Amino acid sequence: HDVVTHHDTPVDPGLFIGSARLDAKNFEEVLRVIRQEIETLKQKTVRPEDLERAKRHVLSGYYFSLETLQDQAGNLAENEAAGLDPLFTERYVRGIASVKADDVRRVAEQYLKEDQLTLVTLVPKETEKSPGTADTTIQGESVQKYLLPNGVRVLVQKDGIQPTVSLGIVLL
Repeated sequence: HDVVTHHDTPVDPGLFIGSARLDAKNFEEVLRVIRQEIETLKQKTVRPEDLERAKRHVLSGYYFSLETLQDQAGNLAENEAAGLDPLFTERYVRGIASVKADDVRRVAEQYLKEDQLTLVTLVPKETEKSPGTADTTIQGESVQKYLLPNGVRVLVQKDGIQPTVSLGIVLL
């Protein structure tokens, strides 16, 4: 369904994390393709347009993470709490702008090694339910079901712990 990667590298050695959501029957094939992509990173130079797109992605993510004063203060505090210069994240993101394609290949070769891999799988228990059925209770709370005139199904569950409203949308 999807493959996502991110990194957490405020100090060495840092982490490169990948996750995938998929049907269990596709596990071996997806794992093979992911390993193949990692090997490609080690052996071939990243295309300049892909590298520039990745740099823009990191930069835009950084700026979007600082939209409010609270976000900005949180960023400074997180850096300080980690024992870093409060402006570490800003310098880190600026440093990414100087990354070259050869750097990507060199770092992939140095760090993305099979003997440094931790692989975790979360596989749901098999159930008797057919696809599309849902429990009528979630964590002990009753779920109310509504069908709107346009055919949209709405599930509502009250959570009296927080005085907030949370909305999730799932589309076929």
